[in-house]
Amino acid sequence: MKIPRNIGKLDALLRTIISLLMIYFGFFSTLLIEDQLAGTILGVFGALSLLVVMAGHCPFYTIIDFSSVNSDNNSKLEE
Repeated sequence: MKIPRNIGKLDALLRTIISLLMIYFGFFSTLLIEDQLAGTILGVFGALSLLVVMAGHCPFYTIIDFSSVNSDNNSKLEE
């Protein structure tokens, strides 16, 4: 069973940047969050978000019937 992609290129890029920042500030830096539990939670959410990007499929997008993948039909203006 193939899971369809519903995360577009720009969406994936933004999610990757935010996920890496969450992982960095959650696990490696106490500059933003000093509480260890809160930092761990932030890092775990960042890691899960990065897994979603690598899979190319967001379960929440499926629930709300949304896709950020551009299709040829949607990007052309109808004349």
